[in-house]
Formats: sequence, C-alpha cells, structure tokens
Amino acid sequence: KGPQEAMLFITEGRDKYLMSQIKTITSGMLSEADANLTKLKTDNHSHISHSPITFYLLLLKISITVITVVFLFFFYFRRRNKSEKALKESHDLFQNVLDHTSSVVSIKDLAGRYFLINQAYERLLDTTKENVIGKTAYDLFAKSDADKIRTSDLEVIRLQQQIKSEEFVMSNGEKHHFVSMKFPLLDANHIPYAICSISTDETDKLETEHHLREEMNRILDLFNNAPCGYQATDKNGIIIEINETLLKWLGYTRAEVVGKMPVKNLLSAESLHQFAYYFPRIRSGEIKSLFDVEAVYQRKDGSKFAVVVNSIAQYDEEGN
Repeated sequence: KGPQEAMLFITEGRDKYLMSQIKTITSGMLSEADANLTKLKTDNHSHISHSPITFYLLLLKISITVITVVFLFFFYFRRRNKSEKALKESHDLFQNVLDHTSSVVSIKDLAGRYFLINQAYERLLDTTKENVIGKTAYDLFAKSDADKIRTSDLEVIRLQQQIKSEEFVMSNGEKHHFVSMKFPLLDANHIPYAICSISTDETDKLETEHHLREEMNRILDLFNNAPCGYQATDKNGIIIEINETLLKWLGYTRAEVVGKMPVKNLLSAESLHQFAYYFPRIRSGEIKSLFDVEAVYQRKDGSKFAVVVNSIAQYDEEGN
C-alpha cells in the first residue's frame, strides 16, 4: 500500500515468515511435480515398450484399408467401363438401325435443338451429323418451314402424346412433302425431355397420286361424255353407276338413279321379257355376256327410244 507499510512489514519481521511460507509451498509443489514426473516416466516406458506392436497393427490396418479402397476403385471402374461399353453398343445398335431406315428420323430437346439424326436426314440436308447437332430448324430451313416444324413440336410437348403432321421443306432446290409422326420422350417421372420425329417423304407418292387423279378424271370424263350410254348394276339389278350420256337420254338425275333404281325400270313394257330371260342367266353364270340385243328404253317423261344392248358380267376372285 506504500513505503510506510512496507517498512513496517519488514520491521516487524513478517517478511521472513512470508518467505518461510513460500518455501514450504514451493517445496510441496516440487515434491508433487517430482512424483508426477516419476509416474509419467513409468507410464511412458510402458507405452514405449508396446509401441512396436501398436505400430505394426496400425500399419496392417492402413494396408487393409488401402487394399480395400484400391479394390473398390478397381471394381467401380471395371463396372463403369462395362456399363459404358454396353451403353455404347446399345447406342451404336440404335444408330445403326436408324441409319438403315428410309424414314427421316430426328430427336430434339425441348428447345428444338437436334441431338440425334440418322443418315436419311443427312442425305436430305446434304450434310453431316456434326453440322446439325446443336442447331434448330431455323438454322436449317426457311423460316416459314421452320415455324411449322416448331409449332408441331410444341403441340407434342403440350399434349404429351403422338401427333401426325404434314411438313413441307426445301432441300437442294426441291420441295419435299413429309408426313411426320411425332411423340414425346418421357423420363422416369413421365416428364417430357425430348421430341422424336419419324418422317416419311411422300413427295413421289403425292406426285403419283396427282397423275392418277388426272388420269382418272380423263377416264371419268370419257366415261361420262361417251357417245354411248353406260350403266352398271349389282347382282340384284340395282343401278350402281351410270354415265351422263345415258342420264340425258333418259331425263333422270344421278341422284334419282344410282343406288335406288332397278335397271328393269328403264325398260319399256315390251322389253321386260328380255330382262326376265337374260338377267337371271347372267347372274347364275349360265351366260357371261350379251351382244347386240335390241331393246326399248323408256324415258322419265314416258317417251320411248330404241337401243342396242351389250352386257358383260364381272366376277370377284371367288367367281361370284
């Protein structure tokens, strides 16, 4: 608390007593520390004597762990390589099948980017897969054609089911007409992740059908406007076809005759016996044709006119 108190403390001899206490406490601490040190040496000696065994056991444990890890890595990579090989073989097989079909096949992601096409698609575009993968229809076709392709793709995503669409695309300066079957590819949760399109080039077929229609129209025009009257009946004698020439002669419309009127209604009374004689024989196969049979037809207004009839029976594959 200050010099005065310190002087008084020393004068009274209390400092010696304090030092004696300090020595006593210090001696006790030293004795305790010495006992602890002796015990520590004994314990360490025991640990040191067992350390080689512990070391070798630890080394063995580490070795087993390393061997196990190495084996697991080997097994994992072997399984992975085997799976990758099987996946590649499956992919190659799938691609090989696609490349040997005449249909144009493609798979696109939901954004419309191609990630698989077959050789037919390559031939259509006159390019390679590498130049198509990652691109969209807008990179490959005219905008109007690409708009139609994208619209049908979005419809597949919206409906999440197969749809049929017609698409027209220009390739190498020629317009191609495709009939496409498009369907979504679904993941394990039935969520669409891609769009598959299988398209058939119908250009030649449409051109052939167009020529056939033109030819049929010419034949039909010849049939309807021939100078002779033509009619066809079923086996019951009901008129199933008649040309315009005969309709004009008779004064009937096609709707009044076809599928409704028996052929005998076109005959006048004096020629009905001819129908009753010839028709059953034609139907039974007793006779197969008539040539130059004179008969009298009756018009809708009741007037009559003479005709010369030629009739030929037609049979199906079973002879009926």
